[in-house]
Amino acid sequence: MVRLVFFFVCVAVTARCADQPPLFQLKQLAESGNPQAEFDYGTRIENSNPAECFTMVLRAAESGYGSAENWVGNYFTQKFTFTFDKTQQKQYRLRAILFTARAAYKNIPQAQSRLAGFYSTGDVLPKD
Repeated sequence: MVRLVFFFVCVAVTARCADQPPLFQLKQLAESGNPQAEFDYGTRIENSNPAECFTMVLRAAESGYGSAENWVGNYFTQKFTFTFDKTQQKQYRLRAILFTARAAYKNIPQAQSRLAGFYSTGDVLPKD
């Protein structure tokens, strides 16, 4: 019975990872400037290397990759929500608006919802 369960777990993990390139290949693509690879690599190393994750995803967002813009917009939204330094809070808000709006105009639902929230509360953008 234990062997059977182990077999199914191995098959499930293998099937889930089969469509993803190996991490070292993804890193090479990311370092060559491919925005989708930068985003994919960054999100795959998010737990093991948060600093490099942020750097890669930010590069992809600055290149105009929509999913990365959404991720970075969410990141800065969380930063300004939990920061009490007024100067930093303003910088985080501006960056949150910038990346969220860019992603929202690319029809990414989460970014559209976040942008609507900015307008509805009036905390970040004028209430509308």
